[in-house]
Amino acid sequence: MFRLLILASALFILFGCNDSHTEQQTLTVPLVRLLQISPDSTIAERYFPARLEAAQAADLSFQVSGKLVYFPVIKGDQVREGELIAGLDQTDYQLLLESTRVAYAQAERDLNRLEQLRSQNHVSQAQLDEARTVYDRATVELDRAKQNLIYTEIFAPYDALIADRMADKFTQLAAGTPLVRIQDLSRIKVEIAVPEMLLPQVQDPAGYYVTATLPSVPDRQFELSFKEYATEPDPRSRTYRVTFDMENPADLRLLPGMSATVRVALMQDKDPLPVLPLQTLVGEGDQTRVFVYDPDTKQVEQRAVETGRLMAEGIEILQGIQRGEWVVATGAGFLSDGMQVRVDMGPQESR
Repeated sequence: MFRLLILASALFILFGCNDSHTEQQTLTVPLVRLLQISPDSTIAERYFPARLEAAQAADLSFQVSGKLVYFPVIKGDQVREGELIAGLDQTDYQLLLESTRVAYAQAERDLNRLEQLRSQNHVSQAQLDEARTVYDRATVELDRAKQNLIYTEIFAPYDALIADRMADKFTQLAAGTPLVRIQDLSRIKVEIAVPEMLLPQVQDPAGYYVTATLPSVPDRQFELSFKEYATEPDPRSRTYRVTFDMENPADLRLLPGMSATVRVALMQDKDPLPVLPLQTLVGEGDQTRVFVYDPDTKQVEQRAVETGRLMAEGIEILQGIQRGEWVVATGAGFLSDGMQVRVDMGPQESR
């Protein structure tokens, strides 16, 4: 009975010592409070009125004169690249082509004959040179006649929409008279007027996100891509024209002239540099350091930092830490590199 009592007492003392040792170990792990370097950007939204424009447009005309005899397209028609849009009466041009072919053939025969005679010294060099000149002129006239016949037809240079007709069938047209306006609507251009102060930000497409909404489809947003910007301002408004473009949706038919509202979401820095309270800094010789906390290992890393200006909120950190990292705010003076710490609840956020 006495032995059992002694054994029980010994076990009680042993377990009591172990509990005390565990509690003491917990108390020796430093307790720190953290602050997080805030994210480096925020979104500032700007809205601009805009109108839609065709990705490209052109007024087509004949390069020769004549009577318009083929003109089947009407406004709103869709034409494919290479499709015949209009044609002139080709009668006179075909006759001219045949005439120049005859003249060319005659000039070629004369030149061949005189070259043979010249080789026998039956004609002078001057006569041969004149024959060559006539032949060269006939060649040019033949090429021009062929080209003019080609010019009596207008083909679509790209897939396009017929936006306007400027003449009627059987009209006598002079060369260069605008006949039809076409528009490429596979992509749509959107232009906005940007103030001078925002132009530097808009020049960098990676620094913003642009969408457009239309009154006709208010429940949809269309993503825009930066295309170009004007380098000269409008003389009256002193704003710069910035052009975006977008793919014309297959399920809609967006047309030039439609109004739109463009939303530009600019990514702006909250602060150029992070700012830390002075108590987060630890001096070691001529080096300034902070303790950065790793949530995965629950350990701190001592890291050298370069400081900048002293401000009311603290001191700027030029390099050494990244935004989003956790820094020990209180208790840094009792820590060492690689030490495990306990985190006080209620972490703070720095600038």
